[in-house]
Amino acid sequence: MPGFTPGRRWQPAYSPFKKENFGDRALQVLEYSVKGPLFGCRMCGNCLLQETAFICPMECPKGLRNGPCGGSTSEYCYVDKTRPCIWYKIYERSFQLGREELLLEVLPPLDWEKVGQDSWRDIFRNVAKIGYKKVVNGLLSSPVNLL
Repeated sequence: MPGFTPGRRWQPAYSPFKKENFGDRALQVLEYSVKGPLFGCRMCGNCLLQETAFICPMECPKGLRNGPCGGSTSEYCYVDKTRPCIWYKIYERSFQLGREELLLEVLPPLDWEKVGQDSWRDIFRNVAKIGYKKVVNGLLSSPVNLL
């Protein structure tokens, strides 16, 4: 059971048939070896952990990314009554962390072109596009008061 995902059962990651170079495969293995045990990552390529209180919404048997289905309760999942509803766990942890405002955002649907790929590659490519110096300076600068 992953350290941060309650009610997790082992399920293999998505593995599409695509030709990839060694660097991309190595990055996928690294990301999966880190995020798999901690968060139950299934390598959907569309990581939303920061919006869902660090519990992967792909743990839902229906793959719902914007909240629980109509039949689930706080005690069990609608599809599999032996496990808790992952979205109730996301809500509980969000309120514990004070991040409940992030749950009001409508999350984008799964991009099926990215399924089976890592999400870190996109982050590194965006950082390279923006420039490492700008990103580091932005991370080290003091927060701006917008009020």
